Amino acid sequence: MAARAQYRIEHVAAAPRGWKVRSKRSGSHVLRFAAPPGRRKKGAAKIVEVLHPKGEKNPSCIVSHRARKNPETLLIFNPSTLGKKRATRERAARIRAARLNRSKVSVTFDDSVKKFLATTYHPKYGNLFATGKSKSAARSALRQRVKVAEQTGTHRNPQEWPAKCPHCEKKFSPAQVEAGEFRRHLADHRAKRQRRRRRNPISETEQAVSLFQTFTGRDPHQISEKHVSAAMRKDYTALGKLISVICDDMGYGEKEIAQHWDRCDRIDFDDTTVTLASSPDGRQLYAIGGNQNITDCLKKFEGVDPTKDFIDLGEVAAVVYEARKIHDSFQPVQYVHKFGGAGHTSPRWFFDRLKKQIFFIGGEYFIDISAKISPGIEG
Repeated sequence: MAARAQYRIEHVAAAPRGWKVRSKRSGSHVLRFAAPPGRRKKGAAKIVEVLHPKGEKNPSCIVSHRARKNPETLLIFNPSTLGKKRATRERAARIRAARLNRSKVSVTFDDSVKKFLATTYHPKYGNLFATGKSKSAARSALRQRVKVAEQTGTHRNPQEWPAKCPHCEKKFSPAQVEAGEFRRHLADHRAKRQRRRRRNPISETEQAVSLFQTFTGRDPHQISEKHVSAAMRKDYTALGKLISVICDDMGYGEKEIAQHWDRCDRIDFDDTTVTLASSPDGRQLYAIGGNQNITDCLKKFEGVDPTKDFIDLGEVAAVVYEARKIHDSFQPVQYVHKFGGAGHTSPRWFFDRLKKQIFFIGGEYFIDISAKISPGIEG
Protein backbone atom coordinates (compact mmCIF):
# COMPACT_ATOMS: atom_id res chain seq x y z
CA MET A 1 0.00 0.00 0.00
CA ALA A 2 1.23 3.54 -0.73
CA ALA A 3 2.51 5.79 2.04
CA ARG A 4 -0.02 7.59 4.21
CA ALA A 5 1.35 10.98 3.13
CA GLN A 6 0.00 10.42 -0.41
CA TYR A 7 -3.62 10.59 0.84
CA ARG A 8 -5.87 13.13 2.46
CA ILE A 9 -7.63 11.60 5.48
CA GLU A 10 -11.37 12.03 6.00
CA HIS A 11 -12.63 10.96 9.44
CA VAL A 12 -16.08 9.38 9.11
CA ALA A 13 -16.64 7.86 12.56
CA ALA A 14 -14.73 6.93 15.69
CA ALA A 15 -13.58 3.35 16.07
CA PRO A 16 -15.21 1.68 19.11
CA ARG A 17 -12.91 0.50 21.83
CA GLY A 18 -11.61 -3.02 21.31
CA TRP A 19 -12.54 -3.16 17.61
CA LYS A 20 -9.90 -4.08 15.06
CA VAL A 21 -9.16 -1.53 12.32
CA ARG A 22 -8.33 -2.86 8.81
CA SER A 23 -7.65 -1.23 5.45
CA LYS A 24 -9.12 -2.01 2.04
CA ARG A 25 -8.18 -0.48 -1.31
CA SER A 26 -11.12 0.74 -3.37
CA GLY A 27 -9.80 2.00 -6.70
CA SER A 28 -7.64 5.10 -5.99
CA HIS A 29 -9.09 5.36 -2.46
CA VAL A 30 -8.32 3.46 0.72
CA LEU A 31 -11.04 2.55 3.18
CA ARG A 32 -10.29 2.04 6.85
CA PHE A 33 -13.02 0.15 8.66
CA ALA A 34 -13.42 -1.23 12.16
CA ALA A 35 -14.70 -4.75 12.82
CA PRO A 36 -15.91 -6.11 16.18
CA PRO A 37 -13.83 -8.79 17.89
CA GLY A 38 -14.63 -12.43 17.30
CA ARG A 39 -15.93 -14.19 14.21
CA ARG A 40 -16.58 -11.99 11.19
CA LYS A 41 -20.23 -11.15 10.60
CA LYS A 42 -21.68 -9.57 7.47
CA GLY A 43 -22.77 -5.95 8.01
CA ALA A 44 -21.07 -5.61 11.40
CA ALA A 45 -18.05 -3.56 10.18
CA LYS A 46 -18.22 0.24 9.96
CA ILE A 47 -16.05 2.70 8.02
CA VAL A 48 -14.07 5.04 10.25
CA GLU A 49 -11.75 6.77 7.71
CA VAL A 50 -11.56 7.37 3.98
CA LEU A 51 -8.14 8.11 2.42
CA HIS A 52 -8.55 10.33 -0.65
CA PRO A 53 -5.69 10.78 -3.12
CA LYS A 54 -4.10 14.22 -2.84
CA GLY A 55 -4.63 14.94 -6.51
CA GLU A 56 -8.40 14.60 -6.24
CA LYS A 57 -10.03 17.94 -7.12
CA ASN A 58 -13.46 17.36 -5.56
CA PRO A 59 -13.05 16.26 -1.95
CA SER A 60 -16.76 15.34 -1.69
CA CYS A 61 -16.54 12.36 -4.03
CA ILE A 62 -18.90 9.36 -4.44
CA VAL A 63 -16.77 7.27 -2.08
CA SER A 64 -17.23 9.80 0.71
CA HIS A 65 -20.96 9.98 0.02
CA ARG A 66 -21.36 6.18 0.11
CA ALA A 67 -19.21 5.90 3.24
CA ARG A 68 -21.72 8.06 5.13
CA LYS A 69 -24.96 6.88 3.49
CA ASN A 70 -24.42 3.18 2.73
CA PRO A 71 -21.09 1.94 4.07
CA GLU A 72 -22.06 -1.75 3.75
CA THR A 73 -22.45 -1.51 -0.04
CA LEU A 74 -19.12 0.30 -0.25
CA LEU A 75 -17.35 -2.52 1.59
CA ILE A 76 -18.89 -5.21 -0.58
CA PHE A 77 -18.53 -3.60 -4.03
CA ASN A 78 -15.56 -1.76 -5.39
CA PRO A 79 -16.70 1.76 -6.49
CA SER A 80 -14.41 1.67 -9.47
CA THR A 81 -16.16 -1.42 -10.84
CA LEU A 82 -19.76 -0.64 -9.92
CA GLY A 83 -20.52 0.39 -13.48
CA LYS A 84 -18.91 -2.77 -14.85
CA LYS A 85 -20.89 -4.98 -12.46
CA ARG A 86 -24.09 -3.23 -13.41
CA ALA A 87 -23.30 -3.84 -17.07
CA THR A 88 -22.54 -7.46 -16.30
CA ARG A 89 -25.89 -7.86 -14.56
CA GLU A 90 -27.69 -6.28 -17.50
CA ARG A 91 -25.85 -8.58 -19.89
CA ALA A 92 -26.83 -11.59 -17.77
CA ALA A 93 -30.45 -10.44 -17.87
CA ARG A 94 -30.27 -10.21 -21.66
CA ILE A 95 -28.77 -13.70 -21.83
CA ARG A 96 -31.57 -15.08 -19.65
CA ALA A 97 -34.15 -13.37 -21.83
CA ALA A 98 -32.51 -14.80 -24.95
CA ARG A 99 -32.53 -18.29 -23.43
CA LEU A 100 -36.18 -17.87 -22.55
CA ASN A 101 -37.01 -16.86 -26.10
CA ARG A 102 -34.96 -19.73 -27.44
CA SER A 103 -36.86 -22.19 -25.27
CA LYS A 104 -40.09 -21.06 -26.95
CA VAL A 105 -38.72 -21.84 -30.41
CA SER A 106 -40.06 -25.05 -31.95
CA VAL A 107 -37.91 -26.75 -34.61
CA THR A 108 -39.37 -29.53 -36.78
CA PHE A 109 -38.27 -31.19 -40.00
CA ASP A 110 -40.51 -30.53 -42.98
CA ASP A 111 -40.43 -33.42 -45.45
CA SER A 112 -42.01 -31.40 -48.23
CA VAL A 113 -39.08 -28.98 -48.49
CA LYS A 114 -36.44 -31.21 -46.83
CA LYS A 115 -35.51 -28.44 -44.41
CA PHE A 116 -35.88 -27.65 -40.74
CA LEU A 117 -38.70 -25.27 -39.85
CA ALA A 118 -38.22 -23.04 -36.76
CA THR A 119 -41.34 -21.31 -35.42
CA THR A 120 -41.97 -18.96 -32.51
CA TYR A 121 -44.64 -16.57 -31.31
CA HIS A 122 -43.93 -12.85 -31.08
CA PRO A 123 -46.28 -10.82 -28.85
CA LYS A 124 -46.44 -8.02 -31.45
CA TYR A 125 -46.04 -9.77 -34.80
CA GLY A 126 -47.67 -13.12 -34.04
CA ASN A 127 -46.15 -16.34 -35.39
CA LEU A 128 -42.74 -16.03 -37.04
CA PHE A 129 -40.96 -18.87 -38.84
CA ALA A 130 -37.81 -19.53 -40.84
CA THR A 131 -36.19 -22.52 -42.52
CA GLY A 132 -32.65 -23.85 -42.53
CA LYS A 133 -30.61 -26.86 -43.55
CA SER A 134 -29.97 -27.71 -39.87
CA LYS A 135 -31.58 -26.95 -36.54
CA SER A 136 -28.98 -24.33 -35.67
CA ALA A 137 -29.33 -22.71 -39.10
CA ALA A 138 -33.09 -22.57 -38.71
CA ARG A 139 -32.75 -21.00 -35.25
CA SER A 140 -30.24 -18.45 -36.56
CA ALA A 141 -32.49 -17.55 -39.47
CA LEU A 142 -35.42 -17.15 -37.10
CA ARG A 143 -33.44 -14.90 -34.75
CA GLN A 144 -32.45 -12.75 -37.73
CA ARG A 145 -36.07 -12.71 -38.83
CA VAL A 146 -37.18 -11.49 -35.39
CA LYS A 147 -34.47 -8.85 -35.40
CA VAL A 148 -35.49 -7.56 -38.82
CA ALA A 149 -39.15 -7.54 -37.81
CA GLU A 150 -38.41 -5.47 -34.70
CA GLN A 151 -36.25 -3.01 -36.65
CA THR A 152 -38.45 -2.55 -39.71
CA GLY A 153 -41.83 -3.13 -38.11
CA THR A 154 -42.82 -5.79 -40.64
CA HIS A 155 -42.29 -9.52 -40.83
CA ARG A 156 -43.96 -10.45 -44.10
CA ASN A 157 -41.78 -12.44 -46.47
CA PRO A 158 -43.49 -14.02 -49.49
CA GLN A 159 -40.61 -16.46 -49.98
CA GLU A 160 -41.04 -18.03 -46.54
CA TRP A 161 -42.46 -21.50 -46.27
CA PRO A 162 -46.08 -21.48 -45.01
CA ALA A 163 -46.76 -22.41 -41.39
CA LYS A 164 -48.13 -25.90 -40.73
CA CYS A 165 -50.45 -26.99 -37.91
CA PRO A 166 -48.82 -29.75 -35.83
CA HIS A 167 -52.25 -31.30 -35.11
CA CYS A 168 -53.95 -31.61 -38.50
CA GLU A 169 -51.02 -30.87 -40.88
CA LYS A 170 -52.92 -27.94 -42.41
CA LYS A 171 -50.67 -25.31 -44.05
CA PHE A 172 -51.08 -21.54 -43.87
CA SER A 173 -49.56 -18.93 -46.15
CA PRO A 174 -47.67 -15.94 -44.71
CA ALA A 175 -50.66 -13.72 -45.48
CA GLN A 176 -52.93 -16.03 -43.50
CA VAL A 177 -50.45 -16.07 -40.65
CA GLU A 178 -50.24 -12.28 -40.67
CA ALA A 179 -54.04 -12.09 -40.65
CA GLY A 180 -54.15 -14.27 -37.52
CA GLU A 181 -55.79 -17.33 -39.07
CA PHE A 182 -52.98 -19.63 -37.97
CA ARG A 183 -53.21 -18.40 -34.36
CA ARG A 184 -56.98 -18.81 -34.30
CA HIS A 185 -56.65 -22.30 -35.78
CA LEU A 186 -54.30 -23.36 -32.97
CA ALA A 187 -56.66 -21.80 -30.41
CA ASP A 188 -59.50 -23.93 -31.78
CA HIS A 189 -57.43 -27.08 -31.26
CA ARG A 190 -56.69 -26.06 -27.67
CA ALA A 191 -60.37 -25.39 -26.99
CA LYS A 192 -61.32 -28.82 -28.35
CA ARG A 193 -58.78 -30.55 -26.10
CA GLN A 194 -60.09 -28.66 -23.07
CA ARG A 195 -63.68 -29.65 -23.91
CA ARG A 196 -62.65 -33.29 -24.17
CA ARG A 197 -60.94 -33.10 -20.78
CA ARG A 198 -64.02 -31.54 -19.19
CA ARG A 199 -66.35 -34.17 -20.64
CA ASN A 200 -66.39 -36.54 -17.65
CA PRO A 201 -68.34 -39.82 -17.73
CA ILE A 202 -71.89 -39.63 -16.42
CA SER A 203 -72.14 -40.20 -12.66
CA GLU A 204 -74.34 -42.78 -10.95
CA THR A 205 -76.52 -39.99 -9.53
CA GLU A 206 -77.20 -38.71 -13.05
CA GLN A 207 -77.95 -42.27 -14.17
CA ALA A 208 -80.38 -42.67 -11.26
CA VAL A 209 -82.18 -39.43 -12.18
CA SER A 210 -82.40 -40.49 -15.83
CA LEU A 211 -83.82 -43.88 -14.82
CA PHE A 212 -86.47 -42.21 -12.62
CA GLN A 213 -87.49 -39.92 -15.48
CA THR A 214 -87.74 -42.86 -17.88
CA PHE A 215 -89.63 -45.08 -15.42
CA THR A 216 -92.16 -42.53 -14.14
CA GLY A 217 -92.26 -39.95 -16.91
CA ARG A 218 -91.59 -37.02 -14.55
CA ASP A 219 -88.68 -35.29 -12.86
CA PRO A 220 -87.72 -36.26 -9.29
CA HIS A 221 -88.70 -33.77 -6.57
CA GLN A 222 -85.78 -34.59 -4.30
CA ILE A 223 -82.74 -36.80 -4.00
CA SER A 224 -82.44 -38.59 -0.64
CA GLU A 225 -79.41 -40.39 0.75
CA LYS A 226 -80.11 -43.66 2.52
CA HIS A 227 -77.46 -45.29 4.67
CA VAL A 228 -77.28 -49.07 4.37
CA SER A 229 -75.91 -51.16 7.19
CA ALA A 230 -72.37 -52.36 6.60
CA ALA A 231 -72.47 -54.94 9.40
CA MET A 232 -70.42 -58.04 8.69
CA ARG A 233 -68.88 -60.93 10.57
CA LYS A 234 -65.50 -60.17 12.10
CA ASP A 235 -64.40 -63.62 13.30
CA TYR A 236 -63.87 -66.59 11.01
CA THR A 237 -62.32 -70.02 11.27
CA ALA A 238 -59.95 -70.93 8.45
CA LEU A 239 -60.55 -74.49 7.24
CA GLY A 240 -58.02 -74.63 4.41
CA LYS A 241 -57.12 -73.43 0.96
CA LEU A 242 -60.04 -73.43 -1.49
CA ILE A 243 -59.02 -75.39 -4.58
CA SER A 244 -62.22 -75.70 -6.59
CA VAL A 245 -66.01 -75.31 -6.51
CA ILE A 246 -67.76 -78.12 -8.39
CA CYS A 247 -70.95 -77.00 -10.09
CA ASP A 248 -72.02 -80.37 -11.58
CA ASP A 249 -71.00 -83.75 -10.19
CA MET A 250 -71.68 -85.47 -13.57
CA GLY A 251 -73.70 -88.13 -11.75
CA TYR A 252 -70.72 -89.42 -9.75
CA GLY A 253 -71.22 -90.94 -6.33
CA GLU A 254 -69.45 -89.67 -3.23
CA LYS A 255 -66.41 -91.94 -3.67
CA GLU A 256 -66.22 -91.40 -7.43
CA ILE A 257 -66.35 -87.63 -7.14
CA ALA A 258 -63.57 -87.79 -4.55
CA GLN A 259 -61.41 -89.73 -7.02
CA HIS A 260 -62.37 -88.00 -10.27
CA TRP A 261 -63.44 -84.49 -9.23
CA ASP A 262 -61.08 -83.02 -11.85
CA ARG A 263 -63.40 -84.39 -14.57
CA CYS A 264 -66.41 -82.46 -13.25
CA ASP A 265 -67.74 -79.10 -14.32
CA ARG A 266 -66.03 -76.72 -11.87
CA ILE A 267 -64.39 -73.35 -11.20
CA ASP A 268 -60.78 -73.63 -10.01
CA PHE A 269 -59.03 -71.36 -7.52
CA ASP A 270 -55.75 -73.29 -7.32
CA ASP A 271 -53.69 -70.37 -8.67
CA THR A 272 -54.84 -68.00 -5.92
CA THR A 273 -54.81 -67.90 -2.14
CA VAL A 274 -58.56 -68.08 -1.54
CA THR A 275 -59.27 -69.45 1.94
CA LEU A 276 -62.28 -71.64 2.72
CA ALA A 277 -63.49 -70.46 6.12
CA SER A 278 -66.42 -70.98 8.44
CA SER A 279 -68.35 -69.00 11.01
CA PRO A 280 -67.33 -69.81 14.62
CA ASP A 281 -70.45 -71.96 15.09
CA GLY A 282 -69.68 -74.05 11.99
CA ARG A 283 -72.97 -73.20 10.23
CA GLN A 284 -71.83 -70.94 7.38
CA LEU A 285 -69.02 -71.29 4.82
CA TYR A 286 -67.14 -68.31 3.42
CA ALA A 287 -64.52 -67.68 0.74
CA ILE A 288 -62.01 -65.12 2.03
CA GLY A 289 -59.15 -63.28 0.32
CA GLY A 290 -57.32 -64.08 -2.88
CA ASN A 291 -58.59 -63.47 -6.41
CA GLN A 292 -62.27 -64.40 -6.53
CA ASN A 293 -63.05 -62.55 -9.74
CA ILE A 294 -64.82 -65.13 -11.94
CA THR A 295 -66.22 -62.61 -14.45
CA ASP A 296 -64.51 -64.40 -17.33
CA CYS A 297 -66.10 -67.72 -16.28
CA LEU A 298 -69.71 -66.47 -16.24
CA LYS A 299 -70.23 -67.60 -19.84
CA LYS A 300 -70.03 -71.20 -18.60
CA PHE A 301 -73.34 -70.74 -16.74
CA GLU A 302 -76.62 -70.83 -18.66
CA GLY A 303 -79.29 -68.19 -18.08
CA VAL A 304 -76.90 -65.80 -16.30
CA ASP A 305 -77.09 -62.04 -16.85
CA PRO A 306 -73.53 -60.71 -16.31
CA THR A 307 -74.79 -57.12 -15.86
CA LYS A 308 -76.47 -57.86 -12.51
CA ASP A 309 -74.78 -56.86 -9.25
CA PHE A 310 -75.60 -60.24 -7.66
CA ILE A 311 -75.42 -63.26 -9.96
CA ASP A 312 -76.93 -66.62 -8.97
CA LEU A 313 -74.62 -69.45 -10.09
CA GLY A 314 -76.88 -72.35 -9.05
CA GLU A 315 -76.34 -75.23 -6.64
CA VAL A 316 -72.92 -76.27 -5.38
CA ALA A 317 -72.30 -79.97 -5.91
CA ALA A 318 -69.03 -80.14 -3.95
CA VAL A 319 -66.01 -78.16 -2.78
CA VAL A 320 -62.35 -79.17 -2.91
CA TYR A 321 -60.02 -77.72 -0.30
CA GLU A 322 -56.53 -78.40 0.99
CA ALA A 323 -56.01 -78.71 4.75
CA ARG A 324 -53.72 -80.26 7.37
CA LYS A 325 -55.67 -82.55 9.71
CA ILE A 326 -54.82 -85.06 12.37
CA HIS A 327 -56.37 -87.77 10.19
CA ASP A 328 -53.39 -87.54 7.79
CA SER A 329 -50.62 -86.67 10.29
CA PHE A 330 -51.02 -82.95 9.52
CA GLN A 331 -49.78 -83.37 5.96
CA PRO A 332 -51.31 -81.14 3.21
CA VAL A 333 -54.10 -83.22 1.69
CA GLN A 334 -56.86 -82.23 -0.72
CA TYR A 335 -60.29 -83.07 0.68
CA VAL A 336 -63.52 -83.25 -1.34
CA HIS A 337 -66.90 -82.72 0.29
CA LYS A 338 -70.07 -83.50 -1.67
CA PHE A 339 -73.17 -81.61 -0.56
CA GLY A 340 -76.70 -83.05 -0.45
CA GLY A 341 -75.85 -86.29 1.33
CA ALA A 342 -78.39 -88.10 3.54
CA GLY A 343 -81.26 -86.12 2.04
CA HIS A 344 -79.82 -82.71 2.95
CA THR A 345 -80.26 -79.64 0.73
CA SER A 346 -77.23 -78.46 -1.20
CA PRO A 347 -76.23 -74.80 -0.85
CA ARG A 348 -76.30 -72.32 -3.72
CA TRP A 349 -73.57 -69.85 -4.50
CA PHE A 350 -73.63 -66.41 -6.06
CA PHE A 351 -71.11 -63.84 -7.29
CA ASP A 352 -71.02 -60.22 -6.10
CA ARG A 353 -69.93 -58.36 -9.25
CA LEU A 354 -69.11 -55.16 -7.37
CA LYS A 355 -67.01 -56.75 -4.62
CA LYS A 356 -65.64 -59.49 -6.93
CA GLN A 357 -66.41 -62.08 -4.26
CA ILE A 358 -68.32 -65.39 -4.07
CA PHE A 359 -70.78 -66.35 -1.32
CA PHE A 360 -72.45 -69.61 -0.27
CA ILE A 361 -76.21 -69.30 0.33
CA GLY A 362 -78.45 -71.72 2.25
CA GLY A 363 -77.94 -75.47 2.38
CA GLU A 364 -78.08 -77.98 5.23
CA TYR A 365 -74.39 -78.50 5.93
CA PHE A 366 -72.57 -78.02 9.24
CA ILE A 367 -69.39 -78.74 11.15
CA ASP A 368 -69.93 -80.63 14.39
CA ILE A 369 -68.10 -78.59 17.04
CA SER A 370 -69.42 -80.72 19.92
CA ALA A 371 -67.20 -83.64 19.03
CA LYS A 372 -63.57 -83.69 20.17
CA ILE A 373 -62.36 -84.34 16.62
CA SER A 374 -64.77 -83.35 13.85
CA PRO A 375 -64.85 -85.55 10.72
CA GLY A 376 -65.12 -82.41 8.57
CA ILE A 377 -67.95 -80.76 6.69
CA GLU A 378 -71.19 -82.75 7.04
CA GLY A 379 -74.46 -82.52 5.14
